[in-house]
Amino acid sequence: MLAYFKWLISYIIPYKVLALILILFLLIEAGFNSSLRFSLKFLIEAAQNPADGTFFLICWIFGGATLAYLLISFIGDWLWAKFGILVINNIRRKLFNHILILSLDFFARRQTGDVLNCFVADLTLLEESLVSTISCGLLSLADFLFSISLISYLNSDLALLVLSGLSVIFIITFWLISKASESSYILREKEGILGSNIQEKLLNFSVIKLFSLEKNMSEDFSLQLKNIMKISVSAQYLRFLIFRLPKLLFILLQVITITLSGIWILEGKLEISVFVAFQVLFIGLLGNIETLSWVLPYLVNETAVMERLNSVLSEVPSIVEQPQAIVLPTFSKAIDFKNVTFGYFEDQKILEQVSLSFRRGQFTTIVGESGSGKSTIIKLLLRFYDPHQGCILFDGIDLRNVTQDSLRAQIGVVSQNVMLFNTTIAQNIRFGHLNATDEEIRLAAKDAEIDDYIMSLPQKYDTIIGEKGSQLSGGQGQRIALARALVRNPAILILDEATSALDPITEASILHRVSARKIAS
Repeated sequence: MLAYFKWLISYIIPYKVLALILILFLLIEAGFNSSLRFSLKFLIEAAQNPADGTFFLICWIFGGATLAYLLISFIGDWLWAKFGILVINNIRRKLFNHILILSLDFFARRQTGDVLNCFVADLTLLEESLVSTISCGLLSLADFLFSISLISYLNSDLALLVLSGLSVIFIITFWLISKASESSYILREKEGILGSNIQEKLLNFSVIKLFSLEKNMSEDFSLQLKNIMKISVSAQYLRFLIFRLPKLLFILLQVITITLSGIWILEGKLEISVFVAFQVLFIGLLGNIETLSWVLPYLVNETAVMERLNSVLSEVPSIVEQPQAIVLPTFSKAIDFKNVTFGYFEDQKILEQVSLSFRRGQFTTIVGESGSGKSTIIKLLLRFYDPHQGCILFDGIDLRNVTQDSLRAQIGVVSQNVMLFNTTIAQNIRFGHLNATDEEIRLAAKDAEIDDYIMSLPQKYDTIIGEKGSQLSGGQGQRIALARALVRNPAILILDEATSALDPITEASILHRVSARKIAS
């Protein structure tokens, strides 16, 4: 748990001034709570001598302090809400930006749904609990320390008894926390896998319907729920123990202190006013213990969240630029594969000692059976992966010695599996060249034989196409993806079965327009 707070503080540091203000507000609030309970000693003593007016003076003081306390509480709650969003957005930003720099092999090792679960389930849990658990936990801890100090002032013997009993309670509680943290981390991992499986089924819903797989998928899902139940019950039971056991032990300690205090009162060793103030402060400690017991299970979950997020943040890109990487000059001659060997797995070679040459100004077609490495050649050319052996030369320059941005800026790619964003048609095309003008976007759409269709739509280029282009047919989606590639006016255009959804006449027309652009393909 200490590792969790150390990790969290690294994201709080940018907002340290606001954090210090919030801590000050918590100390004021905790001090008021403890002082109010402690004041019973003086109120009882003042009530025994009403003539001197001390009793009413104390009441007036606490009346004014209560108004100030209410004001500080309202301001503090608003600042805590703002603070929580700032910290969570800081974590979101770092996580998202880190994922953006990772290489494609990261998603070959980690399921997309599991990564998505970090943003949706994990960070949502962290966001919901950050303000409530941290603020309530710190307030209860400060209140607890103030109360212990005042109890020590009232009677050192009783204070020693209380501290000894609380030490035993804390030792048992933290032992339970260590066990619960392990179970919670395993549970979060399994929930991430479950989320990935659900996402996969939803994305392939049409396949499930087509082949009548509803019953099979339902049984498979039930089996997954059964597998997750055992660890879930264990984790939940440990969280219940963390909440319940400290309270039960505290009640036992309270019975002991009341019995001992009663004996001392009968023996004349303890004043009634001190006993009342002590018991009220002690009951306040019970409230603090209950709050901390409520907070601790959440902290266990947050620790598991931290470990999952760190498992992503600790990933490093497998494709890195050399410190002296150069900007790649404009393509002018040829791309050469020299004895390239590559495989996605250690014991499997997709390409072995492959040598190829692509000349500028020529259309080159690669034909081969499924799995022969056609798409792999494209991924290597884009430097999504590096060859295990051999090299790829771009006008004689090894791709490992150039910046990735300057390489990909010269290449336009359209694949069979089109990926479009849930935004306007114009914006989807503009993603190919962010500074493209409206005229350039429309020219690219015309070359992709999609302008007439777009202009027939009520919103024309401002039409939202839906998730993954769900509002478009397969051919329309491919043509928008082609326009996205053409708008960057690439030196090299790669069509990876990109016209598979087009009829032969449209395909021939598009290829004619593409060739007219004089793109080296």
